[in-house]
Amino acid sequence: MTLKELTVGYRSKRKPKSISENITAELFKGELVCLLGPNGAGKSTLIRTLSGMQKPLLGHVFLQGEDVHKLSKAQLARKMSLVLTDRVQSGLLTAYEVVALGRYPHTGWSGKLSDEDHFKVLEAIKTAGAEDLTFRSMVELSDGERQKIMVAKALAQDPEIMILDEITAFLDLPRRIEIMQLMRRLAKKENKCILMSTHDMELALKYADKLWLQPKNGKLVIGAPEDLILNGSFAKAFESEGIHFDIEKGAFESQEPYLQKVALNGSGNEFLWTKKAMERSQIEVIEKAPVSIEVFSKDDRAFWTFRSQTQKKDIFSIYELLESIKNHA
Repeated sequence: MTLKELTVGYRSKRKPKSISENITAELFKGELVCLLGPNGAGKSTLIRTLSGMQKPLLGHVFLQGEDVHKLSKAQLARKMSLVLTDRVQSGLLTAYEVVALGRYPHTGWSGKLSDEDHFKVLEAIKTAGAEDLTFRSMVELSDGERQKIMVAKALAQDPEIMILDEITAFLDLPRRIEIMQLMRRLAKKENKCILMSTHDMELALKYADKLWLQPKNGKLVIGAPEDLILNGSFAKAFESEGIHFDIEKGAFESQEPYLQKVALNGSGNEFLWTKKAMERSQIEVIEKAPVSIEVFSKDDRAFWTFRSQTQKKDIFSIYELLESIKNHA
């Protein structure tokens, strides 16, 4: 897919409203590209424009050299699949029957599935890792399971490109990771061209080959995740008052003022998570302070020694440790 001098937005009677202008970009097979940006930046508008649902204000979207907006719906369905966040009303259909709907762009006027079509349906279900869901009713499936089936339906279309809009939005963390791993596997092993919009910034940084970064009222920025972090584009697109991007941790953190200071000594995972707990509780870890904490681990159990000018005691949970520090103030 090639985007050439593309401007996306809305047409109205008074004046067209552009959201992102002069986009020139390409999507290639074998790549997972994640579209990121704050709410209201225009990610869904761009997705609708690329998928042929909404015409651009200016410019063109080419799929294998053909203008997407000049293709018939049937032609487009044979080249591109689209998966949205919206919950599909599937009635009493089984997962197999929903996935089979993806084959209809390839059937004749009768809509009858051939043996080859049924084979592709089963292959799509297998590729999506949803074999155990094949003959279950869609109404019985969890959100994560339903999204797997919708991905399988998109695969059954046998498309050149898959476009997915916020498909992990309502999933818990394990299911979001599972979907991201599936998308990356499809790009690499099935040689698919995949573009997905997402709010999962940390997962996008981990799994995407390339990011399309859409800031509010700004131009689309494209590059490898690491490039956009190092050149400051990632932080600039998302930073707001009181929040900053920690380049070492690869995560956003709030800049709330520290309420207390302690000295912390130790090593290993126990030390790491104690320090994280301190930061979460707005306690600054410094080299020397009136209160010092030493972290120990014995027989796979952590404990802490709390020292101040007036007391010394052993503590056996981080919760109790934090309470002791707060009460000391």
